[in-house]
Amino acid sequence: GLAAVPLCWLRQVKFNASVWMVDDGAQRFQPHHVTDVASAVAASLETHDAKGKDYCLGGPEVITIRDYVSLIQECLHILEDTTMYVPAALAKAAYAPGDMLRRKLPPMPGRNYMYTGDYVDEISRDKLVPEGSLGYADLGILPMKVTEGLPIEAIRYQRTGGYSFGDSKALAKSLPASVKRYFGMQVPQ
Repeated sequence: GLAAVPLCWLRQVKFNASVWMVDDGAQRFQPHHVTDVASAVAASLETHDAKGKDYCLGGPEVITIRDYVSLIQECLHILEDTTMYVPAALAKAAYAPGDMLRRKLPPMPGRNYMYTGDYVDEISRDKLVPEGSLGYADLGILPMKVTEGLPIEAIRYQRTGGYSFGDSKALAKSLPASVKRYFGMQVPQ
């Protein structure tokens, strides 16, 4: 659901040469922190009034996927934006052979659901809490923003070179010549 989106985007931004963004990245969602979800589950179990009710949980911020990817790039100190905007139909066509194999083979460990036609369908629409539905406020919980404070620390922790560094290209410039030679990197003369 909503909580899984930020983690999958973090992995894609950090580890892929380019980030595939379906359509223009204008799809909106309401990310929330796992501690808020845990608090909501606990509150629903402690409150008799919550029995049998459905709650739609979403964070206090409505942001686009494009904005969230930009936030991740900023937090990781990635200076170069390698986003590729891919039409949904093209993304589904690119993932079709893999989808066919996944249907024929048993589930495999390490399976990445970001690279499926179903994911393209899912990410192509807004993920917002429906108007008038029960949510955090009905459980007496004020959810945190995920764009600041504690929730964003998990992204900062993923910086290449450690928390205080960031962009691997910038980090490579500061390496001593002996380390660059050891790893087969170009050493300026």
